[in-house]
Amino acid sequence: MQTVAIVQARMSSSRLPGKVLHRIEGTPLLGYLLERLRCAERVGTIVVATSDDETDEPIVEFCATTGTTCFQGSLENVARRYAQLLEAFPAEGYIRVCGDSPLLDPGLVDEVVALYAEQTPDLATNVFPRSFPKGQSVEVFGAQSFRSIYDQLARSEDREHVTQFFYRYAARYRIVNLSSGLDCAGESLAIDTTEDMESFRVLVTEMDRPHWTYGWKELLEMKRALTHSQG
Repeated sequence: MQTVAIVQARMSSSRLPGKVLHRIEGTPLLGYLLERLRCAERVGTIVVATSDDETDEPIVEFCATTGTTCFQGSLENVARRYAQLLEAFPAEGYIRVCGDSPLLDPGLVDEVVALYAEQTPDLATNVFPRSFPKGQSVEVFGAQSFRSIYDQLARSEDREHVTQFFYRYAARYRIVNLSSGLDCAGESLAIDTTEDMESFRVLVTEMDRPHWTYGWKELLEMKRALTHSQG
């Protein structure tokens, strides 16, 4: 199945501005995520979807220097950005991930894509309900499914969060969910705060092999162990 991974990234994060290009051990957070996505067997084209606002020019420049495909659109209306991207990059499935998830497990991405390919729902996800840590969220949908909701996105939060509409009106759509089989919804491997950034830095310095070889379970165990030792 032909897929496009859409990586949402912007510099104007309200809680931690510029975090996606913050460097840890010489590599920006966005760089870690891209390296991990390239290890996923079911990911085809990778597109960083950022805005055409001048604040996001550093992301455009980073993509240019690393040979990463970049697409620019509306800063506030992310749904419109998606709609335009879908026209520019035709595919059978679109994988939505966030730029603040530098430790996203490529194997998990493959699992959600496989679920979508097998069942062809409106949306395949692993957050409905959430059983994985934050920072391990993956959603896969088709162009037709997205276009079916696009004109209904009247709320600004729906235009910003893109897939939220599916969950609010779940009875109207066929949504399939991948469960971890564990209760990890309260855990986090995402980067939202300076504390998260420091935790990520410590995790990376503790690694003795390439970061992309660590799956989410091993990372979570490492984080728990480090938190316990520091406590």
